Amino acid sequence: MKILFVDDALDTREIYRMYFSLGSHTVHLAENGVEAVAAVETEAFDVVVLDMAMPVMSGWEALEQIRQLPMGRDVPVIFFTAYLRRHIEERALAAGANMVLSKPMMPAELLAVMEDLQKARNGAA
Repeated sequence: MKILFVDDALDTREIYRMYFSLGSHTVHLAENGVEAVAAVETEAFDVVVLDMAMPVMSGWEALEQIRQLPMGRDVPVIFFTAYLRRHIEERALAAGANMVLSKPMMPAELLAVMEDLQKARNGAA
């Protein structure tokens, strides 16, 4: 699976990158929404994991721009946030996120969710 993991915290990016890479997944890292949008403009990803609260460009703005890109229209996007509240989840799903998950989360749990989304996207049960 080709994963774009976007988070402004270097430690968070590195922990998840190391874990996902162990499973032979390709992981591209971005530290803000601007980098995320630029990545989706040039590469096709199987899933995007996107932090909501970031400097430079928030996850909200990035999601809006990603959904306007040819390679971003159908890619599963998971909002990954420490600020999960019901109204935020509803707003995120309405904005085009496929799922909203709360930090912290074990990398294995996040990977399982990404794999499930990928199976659903590919039409598997």
